[in-house]
Amino acid sequence: MKTATFISFTEGYFKFTFENGEDMYFEEIHPKVLHQYDLKNDETYIDQEFKVIYSESNLDDDAMIYRIENLKLL
Repeated sequence: MKTATFISFTEGYFKFTFENGEDMYFEEIHPKVLHQYDLKNDETYIDQEFKVIYSESNLDDDAMIYRIENLKLL
């Protein structure tokens, strides 16, 4: 688990900034997580810190999809 701050949901991507300053854009979130934390519609989660577990999947040599598997609000 890594600690990250939720920044926004824009144009289908969930943006988080991790402790090291790295921004990551997640295209997918596990449905159970999205049910627990409605990051698409509830703006109260913006600027909140979470523990994040995510997975990576290669689409091809150039593209990677990042998916949030679990979140825990800190």
